[in-house]
Amino acid sequence: MTLVRELVKRLETKDYRAAKSLVNEGGTEPLAEGWPRLPLFERLVIFKLLSPERAWELFECLDFEARYTLFTAFDLGSIAPILEPLSEEDRSLFHVLPEADYARMSESLRPSEVR
Repeated sequence: MTLVRELVKRLETKDYRAAKSLVNEGGTEPLAEGWPRLPLFERLVIFKLLSPERAWELFECLDFEARYTLFTAFDLGSIAPILEPLSEEDRSLFHVLPEADYARMSESLRPSEVR
C-alpha cells in the first residue's frame, strides 16, 4: 500500500497517532511525491502532524502553490473541525510551527528578484 493510501485510510478512521508515525518516519520525498494526490484538507492535517523539522523539509520540496497553501493555513485553526472533538492528549499530536518558520515560509514565497 502506498504512503498516500495508508495516510488517507488513517485519517478516515481518525487514527491520528498512526498517521503521525507514518509521516514522521522515513524521508519526506515519498510524501512530497504523493502530496498532489491528497485532498486539500488532508494535506493541512498531515502538515500539522509533522514535527517542525519534518514540516520544513516537506515545505521545501513542494511547488509554489502547495507552499502558499500551507503558508496561508499556518495557524492550527485551519484544522479546527478535526481538533475540536479531540482530547487534549490527541490535540497534542498536532504542531504549531515556530514563528520563525512562518517568517521563513514567507521569505521563500517572495519572488527571487525581490529577496
